[in-house]
Amino acid sequence: MRLCTKQLIKSVSFLLILILLLAAGSRLFLPKDNRSESGMEELAANGILGERDSSIDVLFIGDSEAVSSFSPMEMWNQHGFTSYVCATSGQPMNLSYYYLVRAFQKQTPKVVVLETDTLFQGITMDKSLLSDASLLLPIFQYHNRWKSLKPEDITSPISHTWTDPLKGYNHSSDVDPADASGYMASSDHVQEIESLSVTYLKRIQALCQSRGVSLLLVSTPSTKNWNYPRHNGVAKTANELGLSYVDLNTMADTLSIDWAADTRDKGDHLNDSGAKKVSAYMGDYLKHTYQLPDHRQDSAYASWNLDLEQYRLTVG
Repeated sequence: MRLCTKQLIKSVSFLLILILLLAAGSRLFLPKDNRSESGMEELAANGILGERDSSIDVLFIGDSEAVSSFSPMEMWNQHGFTSYVCATSGQPMNLSYYYLVRAFQKQTPKVVVLETDTLFQGITMDKSLLSDASLLLPIFQYHNRWKSLKPEDITSPISHTWTDPLKGYNHSSDVDPADASGYMASSDHVQEIESLSVTYLKRIQALCQSRGVSLLLVSTPSTKNWNYPRHNGVAKTANELGLSYVDLNTMADTLSIDWAADTRDKGDHLNDSGAKKVSAYMGDYLKHTYQLPDHRQDSAYASWNLDLEQYRLTVG
């Protein structure tokens, strides 16, 4: 019995020392700013960290369909509410949850919009565990940063100074027409969402509920990524969880998406022309459904009008 107790004490002591070392390494390896020269990854999505605390009304999460479809500056220009796209290419649900948790550390949005293509991005268990561990101990994500560590990383405080003037939107004026024949053909088939993705959706829902934040599911137009079986799968899950769901793929007449002119890559993603149409509709929908404020005359948001000027120079 005494030997077992000693072994237990040794094991617990080892684990405590390991956790302390990982925590210290996390503090050292974590980028001290959200710029590339500081070692930050996914700059546009992490630009949210440079936004003023509690200044964002709407957060968008998801994969590349989100970054190419939602233009926060278009919504600002038309309605005056603030939003940011915390999305990345190929983002599965575990990373959507990861980015939302990090954004919630500084922001208290009224609405979170999840673009639903991410629900069909496969999640491996090892990547799920890694992203969850990285929230507690960032060294698991930034372990390769030892190559670029500087002496000031030891003592420098964390200070995020950069934000994206496009607010996470990925702009493209390229035009590459899509073949839309058969797109959104009616079907009763239901494409089920993988259980691990549903688990993360429930975690996102619980996180939003705990903060009094509305969660909205939105499917943006894509001839390559969307069809009626996927629509039916998301609609079924949304109904089971009591979530609101808007499928813009079923609203061709309302949006007037022109697949000869509004896509950058044969219907996979929208270009600037298509994103403006989606953002015009979603801006109006979000504004009136959630009674979002208009900050355009508020001096505390003057930087957004400056970013709008930069946006116009970049996107037109």
